[in-house]
Amino acid sequence: MSPSNQQIKLDPKTGAPFKSREAAEAFIKKTELDTDLYDVMPEASGFAVATLRTIIDTQAERDKRREAADKAKAKVKKQKYWRILVQPGGENALDHVPMCIGDLEIRVMRGQEGIVPDNFKRLLDDASHTNWIESDDPQQPVKDGGQISRFPYQTLGEATKEEYLEMLAKGNKTTKEALARKHKQAD
Repeated sequence: MSPSNQQIKLDPKTGAPFKSREAAEAFIKKTELDTDLYDVMPEASGFAVATLRTIIDTQAERDKRREAADKAKAKVKKQKYWRILVQPGGENALDHVPMCIGDLEIRVMRGQEGIVPDNFKRLLDDASHTNWIESDDPQQPVKDGGQISRFPYQTLGEATKEEYLEMLAKGNKTTKEALARKHKQAD
């Protein structure tokens, strides 16, 4: 719910928030607003005069956003990190397994130990396809033989966030160097 002009009052000279709490309080006195209904609240880059109901609602909304942000931060802090070893692929397979969640892409080299956050490990767990096998039953010539992992891996144990960030930085540096060499060859 966005407050109406009756609920929030800005500096009438500039149309922007008051520059100080004192200026907003002076506005309340000058305009003889009922102090049982109006008070000063922080607004953008200054202060506004608002109804007490608006101040309470605004503070409650800010508290909800802050609480949601704190929960999200706590969830990230609690995230586990894993040492994994992705098995080498076939002859046409890439030398790495690319994984992307949102705008974060990481690559784990096949046949080398890597460290991934829990959500990327779950992504590997979910990457599978159905193994169809032939059947002697003429009514059902093929049957579901179960799920096969697209990127089989072995969990070697837990890792720390610091170890993950160190490995991520090393991988980013290697990628940047490879790109620079590629661009240099193209010139």
